[in-house]
Amino acid sequence: MFSLLGYPRCCVKLFLKFNNSDHVGDLIPLIQANTRQATAHSFVVNNAYNTAGRVQAASGAVNFITKIHILPWHPCSYDCAQSLSRGNALFQFIESIAPDLAQRLQRALRGVVLYFDNGHCASFEGAMDGRNRLQYNAMRFSPTLRDYYFLKNLRAGNELRIEDNVVRIRKDGQALGSRVCTTPLLLDFSS
Repeated sequence: MFSLLGYPRCCVKLFLKFNNSDHVGDLIPLIQANTRQATAHSFVVNNAYNTAGRVQAASGAVNFITKIHILPWHPCSYDCAQSLSRGNALFQFIESIAPDLAQRLQRALRGVVLYFDNGHCASFEGAMDGRNRLQYNAMRFSPTLRDYYFLKNLRAGNELRIEDNVVRIRKDGQALGSRVCTTPLLLDFSS
């Protein structure tokens, strides 16, 4: 059925493996682990704000998340050639029929995403400085974050650092706060 919808076989295979397992959590860490390139990924494969079939644990994220994505499937990796090719074609089609929508999608999906706690995420304008460090100008949005102090610190800060399972927030070199998170990742979709 998935192939009739144009989903790449490699992506379907990973998705079915994930959904047919006893895995509790989210597909994103598995996708990131499958990703070979350490460089910035294209915004067309950003699936952080698409929880359909992705979040298996009752983390609460699925109830609050905004559905924003280009691909109607989850890529097997953020450098999957078929997902990138089809994602770019889909985005070009959206641009051709609804240029304003395409601009809004690109603005929402392009950037760096802090992913944590099985499905929660926050989006930032900024640049990665290594694999676990982000220098940022602004936090754009976080539809799932309900921790007031963590959110307040993220909005006030301009640097994130992940050390083990701790997200550390700083502003101009000064520590603002930290939070222990499950599987924190910085996902760079700035390309």
